[in-house]
Amino acid sequence: MKFNNNFLIFVFCLCGIVVLFFINPDTMITESNSNGGSVGGGVWVHSNEMNTINLDSVHKQNITNIYLHSNVLNKYSDEQLQKFIKECHERSIKVHLWVTVFRYDNKFHLPDQEVIKARLDLVQECANVPNIDGINLDYMRYDGKNPELADETVITDFVKKASEITKDKSLELSVCLMPEKDEAIRLYGQNANELSKYVDVLVPMIYKGNYNKDTNWIRETTKYYVSISDCKVAPAILTYHSDDNTAKLPIAELKKDIKAVYEGGADGCSLFKYNHIQGGLIL
Repeated sequence: MKFNNNFLIFVFCLCGIVVLFFINPDTMITESNSNGGSVGGGVWVHSNEMNTINLDSVHKQNITNIYLHSNVLNKYSDEQLQKFIKECHERSIKVHLWVTVFRYDNKFHLPDQEVIKARLDLVQECANVPNIDGINLDYMRYDGKNPELADETVITDFVKKASEITKDKSLELSVCLMPEKDEAIRLYGQNANELSKYVDVLVPMIYKGNYNKDTNWIRETTKYYVSISDCKVAPAILTYHSDDNTAKLPIAELKKDIKAVYEGGADGCSLFKYNHIQGGLIL
């Protein structure tokens, strides 16, 4: 029996009965991408959006992870945050607190001992929040403007210590990465392979518009991080053209970018950011 190459065939034997499932890969990606990965879809949400986000809409788009900025700890009461987490969980959406590690107060901070201690204390504070599902480390790096200062051992050691905190609380740990592959070690102190030993998910930020790249670059960059990683990989892509042009990407183009992530072998795909999500898009 011959089958078209455009289809994947899954065979299950149940009580002597062979059941064949025919799945079109294009349908998996443009209509229900979460079936193609074990991490699922995600989106970043700023703290001032917590009370305005439409969770029903997010749920319908198969977004299963919300990365909520840790400033919510200062903006809302414990009761308000727990109410939000409960409403997410009712829709099978996980809540991760999003920590911008070495960039805060609108600037980068060199990771000296004082800064490291303060930011690890923040990770611990986030981990102590009841009912959260994970911690997402963003700006877990040097600024890239002074490569001579970048020390990968400092970055890796911070992540290792953060992982000890999250493991103690049975929380998922993810870390955002710049997409320069091996060059990220020199520029930012981010050694993706080493970091993957201490986290559950690597999140390379494959923002094609910021690098004047195309959809093929998303696919190939995803393949690279999958190939060198000891953990799951769930890249992030932009829902707008670039930081210099924040107009929303046409939905057809965004679907192609999502498809490229999964073709690269990713376990999930996340969108930056919530206020640019368009109706009709399903991860």
